[in-house]
Amino acid sequence: MKTVNFKFLAMLATTLMAAFVFAACDKDDNKKDEKKPDQQENTNGNGTQGEDNKGDKNDDNKEDNKDDSKIDIPETDGEVKEIDDEYFMKYVWDYTASPDKISYKGDKPVIVDFNAVWCGPCKMLKPVLSRIAKKHAGKSYVYSIDIDKAGPYNRSKAFLACAKKFGNTDGSIPFIILISPKGEKVKAIIGYGKNTEFIIDNFMVHPRFCVMT
Repeated sequence: MKTVNFKFLAMLATTLMAAFVFAACDKDDNKKDEKKPDQQENTNGNGTQGEDNKGDKNDDNKEDNKDDSKIDIPETDGEVKEIDDEYFMKYVWDYTASPDKISYKGDKPVIVDFNAVWCGPCKMLKPVLSRIAKKHAGKSYVYSIDIDKAGPYNRSKAFLACAKKFGNTDGSIPFIILISPKGEKVKAIIGYGKNTEFIIDNFMVHPRFCVMT
């Protein structure tokens, strides 16, 4: 009768188990060694990309934090500055981008006089504006726009936009708009009268509290 040597079988099983475990560990080590170069490359790549992204984010934050509530406007040095539609759109009101709201961002009051060379009252207003410009030099901007400079059939688009905005339906001149800093208050004067200088001067001193009469 044959007998089973249990001691021999136990030793054999232990040996096979040890061999299996050793083979499995060796295989895992090989996999780790294969991944190391790739992992190092990805780390460097991610690190570099991370710096780039960080820089991009910082740039984006700078743009987001940029104060767009102010705009650098050339000084008029106490003079009445002759301007055109392009200048008006850049520094006073871009009526194409914001047709329903005055978008003036300057930190000083601004006066814009719409006039024409053939207009008698406009000529009477010119010395008044000159006095005001000198009196408030460095504290305001005073502009003049000839509405017919490009021809009587090609009137100033800035004038047309302002006339529409303030109900100057028949296009009367002189037509003056007064805008306080940041565009908080906007007033309009149609025509020239004995109180015009007082009203404009009062606006220059107290632009936020000026009462039009």
